[in-house]
Amino acid sequence: MKEVYLIKDRSLPIYGIENNVTISKEKGCLSYGFMVRYPALYTKPASEYRTIRNIMQTVFSILEKDYIVHKQDFFLQDTHKETPIKKESDLQRYNRIHFSGRKVRRQFSYIYITKVPENYIDFDSSHTNSFLIKERKSFLSLTIDRKYITQEELASFFKKKERVTKALKNQYFKAIELGAGGYLREKRGVLNLFKNYDFSGGDKDKSFEENKFYIGDKRVQYYTLQNADSLTDHVPEFVECKKKQTDDLQLFKSAITELGMQMDNDHILNQYFYIPSQEKVFKKLKEKQSRLYNFTEWFKPSGAGDRPEHKGESIDSENNKIFARQLREFKDDIVSNSQNLIFTHINVGIIGGDLEVSENFKFKLKPNEADIKDLYFASCPGNAIGLPADLYMPLTEAAAISLGYYEDYSRGNAPFGVRLVETNSGNPVFYDTFQTPFEKGLITNRNAWGVGKTGSGKSFTWNTLLSHEYTLGHHIFNIDGSSSFERATKYNNGFYFKVSKGTKLGLNPFLLTTGSVEEIEDKRTFISSFLLNLVDDPKKDYANNLTYTLFTDITDGYYKEIKDNYCFDTYYEYFKENAPQIVKLNGIEKDVYLEAITYMLKSYYKGGAYDYLLNSRDEKLKGLLNNRYITFQIKELKDDPKLFTITTFLLTNLYKEKLYHPDLLDKVKYLHYDESWTAMDKPILMNFMKDTIKTVRSQKGATIFTSQDIEDFFNSEIIKNTVINNSDIGVVSDIRSYKGKKEYIKNILSLSDHQINRLFALNNNLPEGYNMREFGLIYAKKHLVTFGNEVSLEEKSVFESDPDEKVKLRKIDQSNNDNLHITAIQYAGN
Repeated sequence: MKEVYLIKDRSLPIYGIENNVTISKEKGCLSYGFMVRYPALYTKPASEYRTIRNIMQTVFSILEKDYIVHKQDFFLQDTHKETPIKKESDLQRYNRIHFSGRKVRRQFSYIYITKVPENYIDFDSSHTNSFLIKERKSFLSLTIDRKYITQEELASFFKKKERVTKALKNQYFKAIELGAGGYLREKRGVLNLFKNYDFSGGDKDKSFEENKFYIGDKRVQYYTLQNADSLTDHVPEFVECKKKQTDDLQLFKSAITELGMQMDNDHILNQYFYIPSQEKVFKKLKEKQSRLYNFTEWFKPSGAGDRPEHKGESIDSENNKIFARQLREFKDDIVSNSQNLIFTHINVGIIGGDLEVSENFKFKLKPNEADIKDLYFASCPGNAIGLPADLYMPLTEAAAISLGYYEDYSRGNAPFGVRLVETNSGNPVFYDTFQTPFEKGLITNRNAWGVGKTGSGKSFTWNTLLSHEYTLGHHIFNIDGSSSFERATKYNNGFYFKVSKGTKLGLNPFLLTTGSVEEIEDKRTFISSFLLNLVDDPKKDYANNLTYTLFTDITDGYYKEIKDNYCFDTYYEYFKENAPQIVKLNGIEKDVYLEAITYMLKSYYKGGAYDYLLNSRDEKLKGLLNNRYITFQIKELKDDPKLFTITTFLLTNLYKEKLYHPDLLDKVKYLHYDESWTAMDKPILMNFMKDTIKTVRSQKGATIFTSQDIEDFFNSEIIKNTVINNSDIGVVSDIRSYKGKKEYIKNILSLSDHQINRLFALNNNLPEGYNMREFGLIYAKKHLVTFGNEVSLEEKSVFESDPDEKVKLRKIDQSNNDNLHITAIQYAGN
């Protein structure tokens, strides 16, 4: 079924739209368009720029001849607005208010494909935009010029359209074909965007008097890059980002990025690529070269014929010789490198301002007041034919593509994500760190690790990410070795418990939640590893593989034969009764130090020094199943490595009771080891760690290991072989002080040169006026995105870990009876 729309607006150079194809008033030229979205700035290595080049070459090859590819990018200032969500939390409301009204930058990118007449190369400004002086009836009497396109060419047009659409639907362009709604939609339609160069809607007055162009009360000044002599000798595929990178850490951007998102003024960037008939254009070049050569010969001094005689060559003669030589070299370059010739035109329209580029920008743009009417109307979607052919410059295909703009701002991935900040603009974005990447297949688990030096904002970032997961209804379990999560826990009415050396806390790990096969299997691994750790002695080989196997067999039998009263006392009694028989039956009496092991375990049996630890479950812990925000602060135990490891082990088991509970299977359960991973950094625990990290996935859980001791973290074999290899998410805060370890960290994380350079450039050259900390998210060791973390002052009071600020907050707490909600308001000055 045909969809036909006749456009009544006489100021538009478009006659109508039929089945997503626009029909121009100039020659009835046919066009179609796409909204595109490029990868974010600083995210592309050199190889991806070459991939983009290949895609553009494919498009040019499909179109073959007599087409214009019009790339268009709008950069407009906007005001950030948000609608309150249902059941908005206090912190969500504070952040919404914090960001509301912020001036943000928006980029809107499009690609239009226009079929032009075969003689378009001869169109000068007298042949373009003639619709401005035609009578209305001429549009109705003849829509498409018969000389413009035949039936066969029309069929070819639609076949090529399908192929171009397919070529642009990829991760580098993310093309979405524009339908009639995309062109005509009120305010947000691209034709309305063209009319006013903004999304205000309506129809602002246009003035072209005295070679000055105004839309409403704002002047639009065009600058053009239209002559080859405005270019440098070589147009690079990409250029280095001098301000963002440091020393040898290279980051790249498109050659004309300064004309795009790095320009402060509102503006429109137009890039036109006209694909002529190569045969015809080469014939013209050859003719021009011959004319120049003959003209030069005419002026050579000679006594023959009727030519004027000169004693030396004239300036005109010399210039013609140079131009003829340049034409020959240009033609030879195209032929020898099997390239096509593409006529190219670049212009930028500055709205209410002047062109400002850095001293390092390689290309010269000139103000263009003579062609402002043509430049404006040619920027209309589907009216690329409105650009006079004499404004183009001939370039090789490679050089033309290099003058394209292929950058964008970082964008969010889900409306329910955590609010972060795009670091090139300060724009708020919503990004779902865990669930959306998992659902899209970017990762296969939600396990994560995170590093950042002291003061890098590591803990602040994790507070932000985990608190957001809490607002989504998920469960947070922190084993906190840094004292960074107390305020967030208390603010969310969670369970907070500080464990010290004198604390007597019953953490019986033998209890079962459901008794399922999966839980008992996990319990067998846990208890065997836990007991192996208890009997570990650096001077003796008590904790060997045979001992582990013995514990496994005992645990298996224990849960098969003992049906109630699960605790260490009943386990110890079962062990004393059955272990000797197993050891003797298998002839391993000399390899398993059974008497020593039994003796060491006795201190945890009734009457022993630690009998409280493994036989009872403290009353304080009874409500943990339904408490969604839990933090055990164990920082004080770090001076006692054995107790530190035992406690971390037992708390891990406590978390696992949440993991297997049937009422929580639909919730993600996060187990966060913050600065407590060292408790597990022992060779005998490697299998336990690997098993734990892999097991949580099947029960919709996730482990997170974070550290500010970056070198120790990456030097640990357990971290490298278990945590990093089995965790699909990495979160990196400021690591610039570790630049000397670049190659080492790059190899461990399996990152590319470009990705590791981007991580070491975190927090370089951030936009002014925003209080943010930049961090990187690595997914499956392949994909890297970076964002800034900025929050309201109210939320900052909840996540603050700076010692001086914590003192200030503590005084406010004491003044309002430790009500952290009131503290947040007072800290923000409200």
